[in-house]
Order: sequence, then C-alpha cells, then structure tokens
Amino acid sequence: MKPKLLKLLRKSRFSSSYAKSKGLRPRMLTYYVQKGLLIKLGHDLYAFPEKLSFDYVELVKEKILQIPHAVVGGQSALMLYGLSVEAPAVIELYVSEKNVPKRKMKDIKLYAVKEHLL
Repeated sequence: MKPKLLKLLRKSRFSSSYAKSKGLRPRMLTYYVQKGLLIKLGHDLYAFPEKLSFDYVELVKEKILQIPHAVVGGQSALMLYGLSVEAPAVIELYVSEKNVPKRKMKDIKLYAVKEHLL
C-alpha cells in the first residue's frame, strides 16, 4: 500500500488538506503515522520519513508559516546566519505580546515582546 500512497501524494511534505484532495481521509493519516509510514511534523503537516532530509532553514520556514509575524531570534538566528555550527534543540521565535498563539507547539520557544521592539 505504501507505493500507492507515495504515488498519490507526490510530495515529501504535505498538509492534511492536500492529502484530502488526493482522496486520503484524516483518519488514514493518523493510521499511517501510528504505523510509521508517515511522520507528523507539526500541526497539519506530514512527511515521509525516507524523503525527509534535515534542512534547518526549511524547518524554520515551516514554523514561521504557522505563526504569522514571528521573528527568528537567539540561537536559531545564529544558526540561520551561519554563526553557529550546532542546531539548537528548539526554534526561538519572538512575537508581539498581542500576537501570541494560544496553542502550544513542540520544538518552539516563544518570547512575547512589546510591539515596538519587533
């Protein structure tokens, strides 16, 4: 069944809405994650383990898309600019005090700062 799934989706990373447009129901995505055929990268973001390459820049871009108006900072910014050789365990993002997301996201550390400091 896995080759069918690969041909159907044709992307290494995809959202549940994309999978639904190809005929896969959300329950099937959950089933494939439990079986290890897919990895859940974050809220509404899935990937195939064998096609997943670790690209820190792409990972940060995906997280930024989930949190509008966030700014990368701290060790994460140093990694993006090539000033650090080790990728941090969490992605550090700065957001306005008025724009802090209510849901918790794993692998992200949020810092709420005043609007004028961003």
